Amino acid sequence: MKVKINDIIIKERIRKDLGDIESLKHSIQKHGILSPIIITPKNELLAGYRRLTAAKMLGWEEIEAVIYTPRDRVDELEIEIEENMTRKDFTPEEVMLAVEKKRMLLEKNPFIRFWNWLKSLWKKIFGKRR
Repeated sequence: MKVKINDIIIKERIRKDLGDIESLKHSIQKHGILSPIIITPKNELLAGYRRLTAAKMLGWEEIEAVIYTPRDRVDELEIEIEENMTRKDFTPEEVMLAVEKKRMLLEKNPFIRFWNWLKSLWKKIFGKRR
């Protein structure tokens, strides 16, 4: 459901360092909110502070949100902790693979795509011997 950003109440957060909001802002601008923020029935933010901040920077008036009714204050805190700790970043190898796959998908000509794949394969096999 959509919620007015100005109606969202932000209490004290565990996260103090928001990190690189610019890249998140650009992602949201391009793809939208892929994972809604989480709020209580009283519009108190439980999870999604970085997404909310980026949406504010983009001048949005509303944001997609999921309403969750916490059992108690411990449950509220656990929601914030869980969302930020149970995720896993890509490894450097996975990032390189993703970049390579995207580059290949963007390449229109199948012969050039095949040639680039052969070059990358050559580098993997023989590039490590130097």
